[in-house]
Amino acid sequence: MLKSYYCRQTAIYKSYLRSSSYCIHRRCVSSQKKSKANKYSATVLLPKTDFPPWINSEERISLDRKIEESSGFDTLYAWQRDNVKGSEFILHDGPPYANGPAHIGHAINKIIKDVIVRHHLLNGRKVHFKQGWDCHGLPIELKAISDEKNKLSPLEIRQTARAFATSAIEEQKRAFKKWGLLADWEKGCYYTFDKSYVQNQLQQFYKLYEKSLIYRDLKPVYWSPSSRTALAEAELEYNEKHVSKSVIVPFEIDKSSLPSSFAVSEEKNLFALVWTTTPWTLPSNQAIAYNEDFDYCLISIGDTSATYLMASALVSELESLIQKPVTILQTIPGSSLKSLTYKNLFSNKKVLSFIPSHHVRSSKGTGLVHTSPCHGPDDFVLGLKYKLDLKCIVDDNGRYTSDAPHNLEGLDVLGDGNTTVIEKLNSKILHIEDFVHSYPYDWRTKKPIIIRSSEQWFMNTASIQTAALRCLEEVRIEPNHHSKRLAQLLENRPFWCISRQRVWGVPIPVLIDTRSNKPIISRELIDHYCDLIDQHGTDFWWKLSVAELLPKNSELLQNKQIIKGKDILDIWFDSGISWSEVLDTNQIADLYVEGVDQCRGWFQSSLLTSVGIRNIAPYKGIFIHGFAVDENGHKMSKSVGNVVEPSNIIEGNKKYPPSGIDVLRWWVAGHAVQHHHIPVTENTLKDSKDTIKKLRLTIKFLLGNLDSRIPDVDQNMNFILDQYMLHKLFEFFTKVQTFYEEMHYQKICFSILEFVSNEVSGIYIHASKDRLYCEAKNSEYRKNCQTVCYHILDVILRTIAPIIPHLTEEVYSYHPANADRKTYFKSTPFMLPQHWNNPSVVPIMNSVLEIRDFILNNKAKNINSLQLSVRISGCEKTIDHLKCFTHAELTDILQVADVTCTIHPEQTKFTLEMTESENKRCERCRKYVYSAEEELCYRCSEIVNMASAMLM
Repeated sequence: MLKSYYCRQTAIYKSYLRSSSYCIHRRCVSSQKKSKANKYSATVLLPKTDFPPWINSEERISLDRKIEESSGFDTLYAWQRDNVKGSEFILHDGPPYANGPAHIGHAINKIIKDVIVRHHLLNGRKVHFKQGWDCHGLPIELKAISDEKNKLSPLEIRQTARAFATSAIEEQKRAFKKWGLLADWEKGCYYTFDKSYVQNQLQQFYKLYEKSLIYRDLKPVYWSPSSRTALAEAELEYNEKHVSKSVIVPFEIDKSSLPSSFAVSEEKNLFALVWTTTPWTLPSNQAIAYNEDFDYCLISIGDTSATYLMASALVSELESLIQKPVTILQTIPGSSLKSLTYKNLFSNKKVLSFIPSHHVRSSKGTGLVHTSPCHGPDDFVLGLKYKLDLKCIVDDNGRYTSDAPHNLEGLDVLGDGNTTVIEKLNSKILHIEDFVHSYPYDWRTKKPIIIRSSEQWFMNTASIQTAALRCLEEVRIEPNHHSKRLAQLLENRPFWCISRQRVWGVPIPVLIDTRSNKPIISRELIDHYCDLIDQHGTDFWWKLSVAELLPKNSELLQNKQIIKGKDILDIWFDSGISWSEVLDTNQIADLYVEGVDQCRGWFQSSLLTSVGIRNIAPYKGIFIHGFAVDENGHKMSKSVGNVVEPSNIIEGNKKYPPSGIDVLRWWVAGHAVQHHHIPVTENTLKDSKDTIKKLRLTIKFLLGNLDSRIPDVDQNMNFILDQYMLHKLFEFFTKVQTFYEEMHYQKICFSILEFVSNEVSGIYIHASKDRLYCEAKNSEYRKNCQTVCYHILDVILRTIAPIIPHLTEEVYSYHPANADRKTYFKSTPFMLPQHWNNPSVVPIMNSVLEIRDFILNNKAKNINSLQLSVRISGCEKTIDHLKCFTHAELTDILQVADVTCTIHPEQTKFTLEMTESENKRCERCRKYVYSAEEELCYRCSEIVNMASAMLM
């Protein structure tokens, strides 16, 4: 698809170079150079404008800054809030992370948002768009302690992290301003580490707690040993090439527990075969799970003296895996396993049980699942149901505790601990191999995580799942294919772990009574904490003692067993409640715009908190864009060295010449929503740069032919070509506005390029050169054309303005309608005249264009079409179409010297006779239109004589 898009662009560009205003511009320059040699040049009305066709690299950056200052980019947001009277459009900004310089992902996201809000502003709507920053979280904390790990106190970590985040915000803000973003940078931004934001967050937390949607519990959670904290599903990324040690381990079954139906020889031991890819969890084994609906069997393997138990459906897979013959001795129904017990791998004295569970599958393994309640959600449920031991023997660092058996204490479960477990069981293991599979990693540290039971704070998303899904059904999601994925992610999320074991964040505002291990939280306490934030700042939880955290008259002061909770809130909770900070009580944003990764993140956390608190979605629409990759489709990474920074595109570097902001913004609009992966390549950037050049050349031609005045926009259009062009403008503008509303920005860019190259330059301008340059200045024929050029310029500016406001403002500064030098975005909204919509002229014009194409494709190559005399014969309908044009129009459109038409009723198609005209070339207009001996044709002679008379 991408290749075909570039092929179409190349074709359009070639067409443009052949027949567009690019050629006209070259002709104008050439004519001007020869003006001294041409005695009639002073009477030729060549385009006149100071608007430059291109800005060199050195001047581009300073010009962008000058445009921003002169056009009031910094003040436009505040101006429109005070002056625009239309309905309000709310785009709620998902806060970017304040952990480093602005990158290409920021450019994609922020520029798309700016295109959206500028489009709505131009349509007369008051825009509500408050920029925000996500200021907490592990990446910032890790950078704060990178040089002095384990040496800083919590308060010192927070102070360092805050300074780092503040610096990152200012750096990003400078970049965002350069990109021309519409925002109130001084007073209109929100930051998740601000006092007011944290106070609001504590209040929203309590509202959810009051509704029993937030609770504390012991559960297995995603745990990152590298970050030493719990993680939510949204904070994982899956490594498809992760390698685990896969083992099949025999667990010895206590034969005394066998039902009489088991035919097992007294001489042979009986083992249950269990397959696992996490050998490190085997020391925590508490049961073996089976499925009552399966058939199981007793087997022998090769010539071993043991008998083994496994699912019948997986015997052939086992045989293929171990490359040994397997013999089925007896088939047994799953229900007969319920009485079985077995010996613990690490302690023969400990006897454990088989337990039934439908989470056991027959797609892989042996049909018997090793159950460790502390290391898996299904296992945990079984542990609660069957009262298994829930004690975790793995600590926060991912190492075995002193409760682990066989001297495993202190070993890393993902490293030497896993290896040691395998070594200890080596004599018992039936099979071992490397197993490549998808495995969750910490998205920040890029290291594997484990599942580990821990006492955490959770949001009960299962209880609001139905309401959230119902709300989501009412949300417009673009592109629509993401709808199903968002719903599936919600359906598969029974709870959300919202606590983190770090210090750089918002504290979970809960005290703990150590005697009962119960949390202490109340409305009175939350309100008091908010007062303390006003007095002591957002570090209050770490600055103050428990006694200082309590109100002076609180009865809790008598309880000396109270401690502060040490957890902070997940940053997805931080940003997820941003709607409550930015929007009014029951206000709903028209749109959220983020990358595809936020299907698991901000889109969900925002929906869940809003539904939990208000029972409504925070947004009416969601727009999802892709993320940047290099020319090989690889994700950009500094370590790989394939990163393209926005500043490189704007200001240039060793690889890229300076291209300016317009090129960056056009690239974003043209590519960011077309694909899941957005290629940043030399070719895609060059295409964007070429497009801007084409637009400038066409705009320069249009400006140059307006004679620095505003044409009579209400004058009658008496010529078919002009009526046709206005109709095409109507069609084009309507189509592009639809694309803007549907947020199909790649279609907008392609449509603009196609329209300017083909309809404007390839047809209208090409056919209008003579009447603009050589007709009398005030002739109706020329004035009609100037009026159409004026409208073309208006429509082009309106369609490109949201995408490339810098070029738009630059053009508008040269526009004759802008005598008082206003900025374009403060001008009167463009209104599309309905009388332009005139589809009846299309078949008439198409008849002429078909003839034009025939002439161009069939004339002799050594003859200039301007020298051709064309005789057209055809059916009555075709000739009637041609008669709608004046002779001047026909010759201008067909680019020939002379045209005659004859009706032949029996013809269904036209036929052409082309001969070389005997006419002479006029020395002024260069057209072959007269046969006398004079230098000038009749028209040019009149114009020159009139000019001479005026000088006398």
